[in-house]
Amino acid sequence: NSKTQNPRSTLGTVTEIYDYYRLLFSRVGTAYCPDCVNKLHKGKCKKCNFTGKEILNASMFSFNHEEGACSACKGLGYKIVCDSEKLVANPELALGNGAMNAHKTGKFYGDPFGQYIAILHEVGKIHAFDYTLPWKDLNPDAQHIAMHGTAEQSYDVVWKHKRKGKEGIHKFTTIWKGFTAYIEEEFERKHADKRGDEMLPIMKHEQCKSCKGARLNKEAAAVKFADLSIAELSSKSVKQSIDFFNNLKEKINDKNTLKIADDLRSEILQRLEILNDIGLSYLTIDRKSNTLSGGEARRMQLAGQIVSGLSGITYVLDEPSIGLHHSDTQKLIKLLQKLRDAGNNVIVVEHDAEIISAADYIIDLGPGAGNKGGKIIAEGSLKDIITNPKSLTGKYLQNPVRVNCEKRELQKGISIKKASANNLKHIDVEFPSGGITAITGVSGSGKSSLLFDVLYKSAQQKQAVNCKSISGFERFDALIHIDQSLPGKSSVSNSATYLGFFDSIRDIFASQTQAKEQGITKAQFSFNTKGGRCETCKGTGKIKIAMDFLADVYTECEDCKGKRFQDKILNIKYKEKSIYEVLQLTVSEASNFFADNKKLSPYFEILKNTGLDYITLGQSLNTFSGGELQRIKLSKALINRKNKKTLFLLDEPTTGLHFKDTETLIKLFCRITENGHTIILTEHNQDIIRHADYVIELGPEGGDAGGYVIN
Repeated sequence: NSKTQNPRSTLGTVTEIYDYYRLLFSRVGTAYCPDCVNKLHKGKCKKCNFTGKEILNASMFSFNHEEGACSACKGLGYKIVCDSEKLVANPELALGNGAMNAHKTGKFYGDPFGQYIAILHEVGKIHAFDYTLPWKDLNPDAQHIAMHGTAEQSYDVVWKHKRKGKEGIHKFTTIWKGFTAYIEEEFERKHADKRGDEMLPIMKHEQCKSCKGARLNKEAAAVKFADLSIAELSSKSVKQSIDFFNNLKEKINDKNTLKIADDLRSEILQRLEILNDIGLSYLTIDRKSNTLSGGEARRMQLAGQIVSGLSGITYVLDEPSIGLHHSDTQKLIKLLQKLRDAGNNVIVVEHDAEIISAADYIIDLGPGAGNKGGKIIAEGSLKDIITNPKSLTGKYLQNPVRVNCEKRELQKGISIKKASANNLKHIDVEFPSGGITAITGVSGSGKSSLLFDVLYKSAQQKQAVNCKSISGFERFDALIHIDQSLPGKSSVSNSATYLGFFDSIRDIFASQTQAKEQGITKAQFSFNTKGGRCETCKGTGKIKIAMDFLADVYTECEDCKGKRFQDKILNIKYKEKSIYEVLQLTVSEASNFFADNKKLSPYFEILKNTGLDYITLGQSLNTFSGGELQRIKLSKALINRKNKKTLFLLDEPTTGLHFKDTETLIKLFCRITENGHTIILTEHNQDIIRHADYVIELGPEGGDAGGYVIN
């Protein structure tokens, strides 16, 4: 499976390392009270108000248990708060005149005839601030008060309200909490159901002020082992943690403490060593699972299974090599073989040549993707696959991808001096223009930091960010950043809506005779607006069930059966297909279905060129893999971009690709650069690296031991 969305899951909880940490601290932890003359003590101290337990227990150190969790953030380490910068989307306007109108929540609180603006103007009178001025013209104090209030100070307000032609006056006395506080209170009321999701575009995650992100209450945070709290120990990387536990004797003098800790220490080290061997040495134990890449998450889950020691289990892994450097692949193979040798079955979906070659039995599916696939083309040993003329995989295992691109003359591009984001060691880097530059290196070596935290952020802010200087942006007409994150804010976005061709499809359905006779308009063929969408699920096709402490659960909408539209819309047909059925077509099928439509054909051609001919038009973007998201973003970027000199930044675009698809992608990259554009990407894929015009390798290792230019 891929990564979990549970905000409470961490590397430590999935691999049981944090469970052992909790046992360790409950057995040999020492309560520490910084405000007491008795700095170190267990239990309740007579000289201070420290409320430590008489007995330390494991649940006291769990941020998922009420006994240990910080009461302010309920063990999450953060709170969801209103982002004033997102709220005030139009700083050229006054708060009561459209400054907050970009979002409907902001529009409500910024209603010029609403109670909140009435209170704000009274606050302005008392504190000598003119809130009729544009937001950008207010001084910092006025802005702070508008957003964060004036504590318990009271105001006598005369509210002249007006709504739907009705006017009136209401007098009342109240305090002013500030717009962010009012919005946060509303979000708190609504977060248990899907209404809260509508407010997320103006919210942000902010570190909990009470626990400073540690997730635990003061009692748990006050317990130390080898001078570290459990949160401090968890903040260490896997590699640092191995060093910590290997050198415990240097940190602890008490033999009894070492003896008690020894059994736990060996269990912890066993798990840490597996994470190290699987190429995750740079991750911290408290790293949230939902921030990991797909490949990292799969390897984390694999590590958790290896330490379980179970046998007779069938493990199914989906591309565990994603994000792995060539040097780490052999370590992964050994771990998979270890699971096999323990008496388990291991079924792996993979595109990596080394892992396929190491398999005991190979099943090759095809011949194509989507409805062109689903057949067993070849099966057996590596020799059986290679010698089978029907196997496309066998062909590429024998002969690696080779694409004949035009020889490109590289020009001067981006020059960076003293890059220092994350683990980068103040490095100087030159990125040429007019070709493909590949940044490679082991996981955690600093590839993404260089590409996105330095180069892209500097371009965004139009100044040197995380580096001493950067130059060369003037050589490009545009810069497009393509990463593996989900684009857009709508949970109902799909291939057709994201790329923009759904409008043309809606035009086709609205022009049908049956639609015209019933007065059904183009707008009603959208699942984002009322009139045609299923109102039970608001056009999503599913119902969200909030689970509070757990990740949300989604079930199919009982009214529309996941079809997202009302029956009257589904009854309108074009070439005997409803709009729902059209959205179920793959790109290849749609290309044939709409072959006579000149508006739609270019979109399908671009999607085929990026290797996405198998996706359906209505497939939700939140079901795409990281590699698929990058390729659909690339498809969007290529639409109407022939005349602009563009710099494309991509993060491991071959994620999830077969050798044939990688070949298709390389051909596309060649066409892009032949048209005068520049591509800079991070990659582990040997075929991409081999076809790059320029390679920058970072390392030599991940985490603190990375961040240097190797070649």
